[in-house]
Parts: sequence; structure tokens; C-alpha cells
Amino acid sequence: MDCAFCRVSLPEESRFCMICGADLSDPEVSTRQRAAVKELFEAVTQTVQDRYRVSDMLGRGGMGAVFLAEDLRLGRMVALKVLRPELAEEASFVRRFEREAKIAAGLDHSNIIPIYEVEQVGDFHFFVMKYVDGKSLDELLAAKSLPMEHALDILWQTACGLGHAHRRGVIHRDVKPSNIMVDDSGRVVITDFGISKALEAKTQYTSEGQMIGTPRYLSPEQAKGQPLDGRSDQYSLAVVGYEMLVGQLPLVADTVHALMYMHIYEMPTPAGTVRPAIPPAISNALQRALSKDPEQRFPSMEAFASTLLPERQTESGPISWPGLARHSARREATTPTPPTVPVPRWRSRRPALALVAAAALVLGVAVAGGWGRGEDLAVPPAPGAAPQDLGAGETGTGSSPAASPADSVAMPAESARSEPPPRADTAPTPARPRPR
Repeated sequence: MDCAFCRVSLPEESRFCMICGADLSDPEVSTRQRAAVKELFEAVTQTVQDRYRVSDMLGRGGMGAVFLAEDLRLGRMVALKVLRPELAEEASFVRRFEREAKIAAGLDHSNIIPIYEVEQVGDFHFFVMKYVDGKSLDELLAAKSLPMEHALDILWQTACGLGHAHRRGVIHRDVKPSNIMVDDSGRVVITDFGISKALEAKTQYTSEGQMIGTPRYLSPEQAKGQPLDGRSDQYSLAVVGYEMLVGQLPLVADTVHALMYMHIYEMPTPAGTVRPAIPPAISNALQRALSKDPEQRFPSMEAFASTLLPERQTESGPISWPGLARHSARREATTPTPPTVPVPRWRSRRPALALVAAAALVLGVAVAGGWGRGEDLAVPPAPGAAPQDLGAGETGTGSSPAASPADSVAMPAESARSEPPPRADTAPTPARPRPR
């Protein structure tokens, strides 16, 4: 059900709205709601008439109402998101709202609605957005069930837009069908970026943190009032994706508190189990994004989107939400480091020199192997030369001690080639007695 005043989605049989506090059991609520909407429309029309010509109300939500208007100065159609007057009573909220709206206005992505200006006229605070000629996702879901290809396309585009915001340190905090617009060409546009963070400071939930968002799509950390990062938006988007593909919400309860408990502790039935036509890869991706522990979800929205439609290219870049560095450090700590193998210096030289060095290396190993077994090395004598007798422990080139196999392997290529061959006219040097 929806609140008759602020239109926020609420669990069935709710008595009070958790956003505006309206008593939904009041039999006069519908009459008073229509009067309040008419009064707001007239007040906004008169207040901004010097700059904008308001023609229609496009919708209402927890923050206020959206009006279709013509920008008289620039001659274009725009959407005015006007805050509820009671939210602007505190100066600290207004400052926070303006700061967060300006941050959101710096986002530049095809799947994020552009914010042109943040303004105040009289008692009304509002921001000017691009007008999207289309329908919200909740309208599409209410009209008919979406084909699987269409639902995956909407889910993929939304994930890409959210990923762009996360890499720039902006978290949506209120991902739900009413904040996802689909224009006539099928392009997805996400609305209300940054606004939920401003409202978060206005609506106190616990002594340790604040909670804002629609209960049906709350992440477990939102329900517990904990600090949030981009993975909270991932959980909420997975709830939206589950609803599009299965045709029902993953978790349903009669009261807000019961629903929040389920978001914190209970895993939903896998989407593929409820609807067997859903491919296992899609069902598993949704189930992972719905994990209670943010560390068990996908590390980024792009990773989530790539699992849904791996054939599409996603935007990549550094992510700036808190906790990512700790998450990456934990993964690196559990990944074994491969052993490092030193590369011989001769590999960095020219290919021809490397071949010569390799041949010298093999020859040195063969010679060392022969000496190590105490065998004589048969060297063909030069023409007319007498055979040479190699003394034990001596080489045929002088009195230097024989090299060990290890020394032969480590010998540089230049040293192996610079050693002169034995001369035929030189008598062998007699062996010297070893000192005792």
C-alpha cells in the first residue's frame, strides 16, 4: 500500500506512515489528501510563476512532489522536485539538502537524471531536473509483468548508473521502482540522487545511526542503522530485480518491524526456484547480491551488471566508497603469492649473444661432469703435436684449480669465451706437489 499523503510504499495494513507520520486509518485521509495536493499545487504555481510555468503534477513521494513546468527563460520543459515545507523548517536540513543536491548535480551519466539547478523561492526549496518523457518502473510493474529480456536490460542499465555514482563517492540510499524512470526509447534514468542522504539527517532511526528508504527495499545495514556504502544500493537493486523477474518481492511481511527483521536475518527463496524459467546464472547473481553480509556481495555494481549480461561492456574505474580498501586487503591476504624465479642476466642481452652463452653453459656443464667423475677428457691434438697428459686437479691451460660444476653453471658467457685454447707447442706444466 502507499501513503495517501507522501505516496511512499508501505507494508500492507500499516497504520502510520514511517516518513510523514500520517494516520492511514483515518476515514477522512483521502479527502484531506486531495485538499493538501491542491493547496500545494496552487502555492507552488504562484511562487515560481516569474521563472516557471507549472502545468501538471507528475507524482508525489516522501520528499515532496514533482511538477512539470516550462522554463520561461530557456524555453524548455523541466521537472521541479519541490520539498515538503515541513522538511525545510530546519536550517541545518536545508544546508545539507543543498550540499548533497549539488554533489548529485556533478554526476554525468546517461542513466542518471541531470540536475540543472538547486533553488529557493519563498518558502519552497526545489531543484530543477531534466524532464523524462516516460514512466516509472513501479508504473510498469503495476501495468503488466515485464519480459525477462526487458527486465534484465533495466537492471543492467540501473547498475551501470549506480556504479558511476559509487566511483564518485555518491550513494543513492533509496533505490526503488519509483526512483527508476524508463523513457519511450527504453533508456533507464535514476532519480533522487543525494536527496536521501539529506533526509537521513532529518529522520532519526536509532541512537547510533539513521535509516531512510522504503522498507520493502532496505538493505540489512540500513535496517540496523549502520554506515552505508555502495553495496547497500546493490542489495536494494537486487530486490528490485527479483521483483521484476519473479513478479513478487523476495521478502513480505505484515508490519514494518517484521519486514526489517526479515531483511536482517532471513534469506529469500532463490528466484530460479520460484520461477524455473530464470537462468541459474541470473538466480545466483541475485542471491549473491541479496547476501546479508556486504562482504559476500559483488565488489562493485559493474561486477553485478557483468554477471547479468556478460556480453555487454560496462564502465570501469576506481571506486571510492569506504571499506573497499579493507575488502581488497582481505582478499589479497588470502591469495598465495607465486614464487619468484630469478632471471639470468644474459637473458636481457641480444638474442645472438644469448645463444652463444647457452652453448657455453652446456659445454661447461659437460666438462664439469667429466671432471667430477674423475674421467679424462679426450681432446683431439693439433697436427704434429704430442699428446698432453692432464695432471690430476689441473686444467690443460695452466695451473689454475679445476672449476666445480656450480662454478661452471654460474660462469658468464664472456669468461667462457675469453679462455684461450691450449697451444700445441707448449709443454705441459709438471704437477706441483701439494703442501702437507
